[in-house]
Amino acid sequence: LKFPDFSKGFVLFTDASDFAGGAVLHQVDEQQKLLGVIAFESFKWLPAETRYDTREKEILSIIKALKTFRHYLMGIHFIIYTDHKSLTYLTTLKNPSGRILRWLDFLADYDFDIRYVEGTKNRVADALSRKDLDTIEIANTVTLTLNPEYYEMLKQGYQNDSEFSTIYAVLKGDIDCPKSLKTLINRYHLKDDLLFY
Repeated sequence: LKFPDFSKGFVLFTDASDFAGGAVLHQVDEQQKLLGVIAFESFKWLPAETRYDTREKEILSIIKALKTFRHYLMGIHFIIYTDHKSLTYLTTLKNPSGRILRWLDFLADYDFDIRYVEGTKNRVADALSRKDLDTIEIANTVTLTLNPEYYEMLKQGYQNDSEFSTIYAVLKGDIDCPKSLKTLINRYHLKDDLLFY
């Protein structure tokens, strides 16, 4: 993941399935070249939302993503990419339903363009919107690049933290696992000396 740079732009990729929605917020340069992922979001539909039609689920993915990433996107122009082509005409719909009208009212607070992207180029958002989220290896699609000073600060923080120092030491092999951590320790792992849950 990348720290946001507010001097550069953002793009939001969204997708929906029958069971869930997903979104990925990217940083982009002036030519709209992707510079890195800022954040991921995945959300399971409520029972009533599973009965929405496909277009409404795709719009709801955008709505939920904007609520999550509001602090990044409010007050700036950005682009939303979706693999549902009809959404490129969302703001010009004739006779939208009451639900879509309420969503359009919410969307009016944002300055964005919606663009179509082929489903094959929207893989991460698509994966985040799948039903069996536990079986998806999202982490394999992400490259984590940290400033070396921040990386060292994180490692030092693990060692000094009252809750994580023992977990970190056990996973590094520095100490044996205490009985109190036997069941909890399997939830954590280290990758490049960074702690993941």
